[in-house]
Amino acid sequence: MLIPAPLLGFGCLLLALALTFILPIQRGRLNNFWDFVTLALWTAGAFWVNYWDMPSNLVVGFLAGLGSIFIRDFRLWLVRFQDRSYGRGHRYYWYGRARSAWGGRRRRRW
Repeated sequence: MLIPAPLLGFGCLLLALALTFILPIQRGRLNNFWDFVTLALWTAGAFWVNYWDMPSNLVVGFLAGLGSIFIRDFRLWLVRFQDRSYGRGHRYYWYGRARSAWGGRRRRRW
């Protein structure tokens, strides 16, 4: 008994949506592995759903996969940089000068 291609395609698309929006983002030593898996699921899902002709399905799946990778990276950025300020305090950078000029920890000696 075989799984019908459109049903398999919708399963891939649902799993890709879950990886994009619901499941936690795993970043370790193989940090690009899950991005490639997400891209492959979107492309395979669009191919197996077969809504348009084959080149259009592949292009739509690939573009949706790239968008999904950007969304996952944005979610990771939100988690990693929550309640943190950028810690570069050198005086040649504008944010270091702004921090020292507008309420930094050290005061200037005149």
